[in-house]
Amino acid sequence: MDKKIETILDASSKIFSRYGYKKTTMQDIGDKLGMTKSNLYLYFASKEDLYIKSVSYQLDKWRKEVESTISKLPSAKEKFEIACKKSFEYIHNNEVLKNLVEEDPDIFVTNHDSDRFIDVNINAQKILKNIITEGKKKGEFRNVNIDNTVEYIFSTYMMYLIKLYSQKDRYTTEKQVDDAIDLLKHGLLLKQ
Repeated sequence: MDKKIETILDASSKIFSRYGYKKTTMQDIGDKLGMTKSNLYLYFASKEDLYIKSVSYQLDKWRKEVESTISKLPSAKEKFEIACKKSFEYIHNNEVLKNLVEEDPDIFVTNHDSDRFIDVNINAQKILKNIITEGKKKGEFRNVNIDNTVEYIFSTYMMYLIKLYSQKDRYTTEKQVDDAIDLLKHGLLLKQ
């Protein structure tokens, strides 16, 4: 990515996360960057375009952090567990992304048709798909339908994010996330 674009996206993400989409103006972002709003329109078609690219930029940084964290782990089981935990930890510890979600609950959706960030989410799902594929090949995971499993896990993940950050559900806790990961890893039934 072009360094200038990256600088704009980083600054605009911070402003959008502080004031929300509706209250933020292109002038606010231009002022923060020492640019005119006309100059911003050389890079982005509209405020909405800049917003979507800013949020996508933050979501992509999140995905890259998860990928980097799991890249050197030896087993699919470890990759799965750490990817799940890191996915929640990253947003919990990233004020910009957390505030963006709180300002715009529709960042996380479970319906592909209304997902403005579908490209980023497809790339995030690829991480999960690669882990499950590796786990099946190594005999660490059961022989499951990978696409259906990825869709289920990712939808459940999005639901948790919606409850944790968009709806601020006080009953959804990090302990529930740990329990959900445990359930996914070990199943519900006792081994006979």
